[in-house]
Amino acid sequence: MKTLLRRLETGNRHWAADIALRLTGVLLLGLFALAAMWLYRSVHQAPQHPARAGELLAGLVAVQGWCLGTSLLAVGQGLFELAPVPGRFPIDAKGISR
Repeated sequence: MKTLLRRLETGNRHWAADIALRLTGVLLLGLFALAAMWLYRSVHQAPQHPARAGELLAGLVAVQGWCLGTSLLAVGQGLFELAPVPGRFPIDAKGISR
């Protein structure tokens, strides 16, 4: 774990891990496309009906696949870079910053 954190801090990246993350993004986008097509067909069936559990699950899979797939494909390992966190202002006992 220490070597992984040290690698993240220094910015050294494995090209294989980056490719694997981006391929995972492509697979998630494919899952999004399949779920969206199935959901479209299911909603446009002839008899009007309230949403079934499968349709709600397909909607969840479609949105999550789109969000995660796009971010993994576009950024790859950059999602896991450490970001600097600014210091905080001192706060007194009442919770008010000075």
